[in-house]
Amino acid sequence: MEKITNKSGELKLSVRKIATMALIVGFFSAVAKIWERKRRSEFNKSVPYKKYTAEYINMIFEDFQTLATCKDPYIENFYSKHPDFSSLHKLWVLNSSGYWKSKLTKQLCKIEDKPYEIVKEKKKHIYPSSKKMRLLDKIDYHLVDYFGNKCEVRSLDFFLKWAALSEDKTWGKLAKKTFNWFTNYYAGFLVPVNNSLGRGVEIMPYEHIIELVKRAKVGQIWPCSCKSFRPTDEGIPRGTCMLIAEVASLDDSMVKYPDTGYMVAEDVLKKLKEFEDIGLVHQIMCVSSPQGRKMYVLCNCDNKACVPMFIKTRYDIPMVKASGFVCECLELDKCISCGKCEKRCLFSAIKMENGKPILTTDKCLGCGLCVTTCPVQIRTMKRRVTEPFHLYTEEQIKTHPENTIIM
Repeated sequence: MEKITNKSGELKLSVRKIATMALIVGFFSAVAKIWERKRRSEFNKSVPYKKYTAEYINMIFEDFQTLATCKDPYIENFYSKHPDFSSLHKLWVLNSSGYWKSKLTKQLCKIEDKPYEIVKEKKKHIYPSSKKMRLLDKIDYHLVDYFGNKCEVRSLDFFLKWAALSEDKTWGKLAKKTFNWFTNYYAGFLVPVNNSLGRGVEIMPYEHIIELVKRAKVGQIWPCSCKSFRPTDEGIPRGTCMLIAEVASLDDSMVKYPDTGYMVAEDVLKKLKEFEDIGLVHQIMCVSSPQGRKMYVLCNCDNKACVPMFIKTRYDIPMVKASGFVCECLELDKCISCGKCEKRCLFSAIKMENGKPILTTDKCLGCGLCVTTCPVQIRTMKRRVTEPFHLYTEEQIKTHPENTIIM
C-alpha cells in the first residue's frame, strides 16, 4: 500500500494503489472461484458421502483434526485412511474443509435425525494497529485479508502456470513483465535467521525474527500447502506455516499481543530454530504494495516445494524478495573448506572454487542460513547498500544510516 504526502506533510493513502489492489483482488477472485468450482465438482463426483455411517464421518473429522493441528501433517496418511478423498487436490482438501465438512455434517445430522444449523457469532472487528484506521486504511486491510485468506492458496496452480508461460516464445516477455509487476503487490520477504546479523547493524523490528514473532499474533501452525502438493526432499517437515491471526502491519503501528489464546512466543521460536537447523528460510508473505508490509503468514520454506521460492529460483521472477541484508565473508584465509555454506544456500549464491567459497552478491537474498553454521564464524550479514529494500516507510528512510543507499 503506497503512501503519499499531502501539503501539510501528513502521510495518506494513495487511492490509485487501493484501486489497483482492488482490481488484482477482483481478478484473483475469479481465478480462485473457477479453481474452487472445479474442485467442488470433483468432490461431489468422487466422494459418496451420502453412504457414510455416522461413525465413519466422525472418524474423518478426527483424522482431519489430526492433520490440521500438525499432529500428523502428512495428508497422504489422511488419504490412506480415507481413499475416497485420494483423487482430490491436496490443496483443496486442506484449505476448503469448510465446504466438504459442511456436506458431511449435513449427512451426519440426517443420520442422527438432528437439525442442521449454522450459528455464526458476530464479533466487533478489532484492527491490528495501535493507530486509528481511516476509511482507505480499512478498505486496504479488508482487500489484503480477503486476498491472503481466500484467493492466495487457490491461485497457486495459476502462479505456476503463469511463471512457466514466461518461457514461452510468443507470450514469454509479456508474462514475465506482468508477473514482475504483480510482485510489487504480492510477494514474500525473507527474514534473516536468528544470530546471523552482525553486531552494530541497525535493524527494524520486522527484520529480526525474534522481535517479529513477539509482535505478531501467531494463531497456529498449519501443514504447508506447497509441501503438501509439491515434491520436496526427504526429511523436510510439513508443519511449517505459521498463520497470523490478523493481517499485521509491519511498521511501528504493529502492536504486541498477549499470548493467551495464541501460540506462546517461546514455542514459536523453538520451532523456528528447528526449521533453521534443517535449512529452511523464514519468509513473510506480504500483500499490497511492498511498502504496505501487510503480512498474514510466516512461512519456513525450501526452494523446491515452496511456490514463491521455486518461481524465484527457477524463473527469476521476484516472488521472493531480499531481506535487505547480504552475506559478508571476513578473513577468508581462515576458511576450512567444509562446504557447509554452499550446501545451505538455497539461491546458489555460493560456489566452492579452489576450496574457498565464492559469493555472488546479486544472488544472495540475505537469509543468513550460511552464517549460523559456519564452524569458524567468518561469515556475517551486513546491510545491503546497492539494492532497494522496500519495507521502509518514508520516515524510516529519512532517519536511516547515511551509509545505506535507498533506491
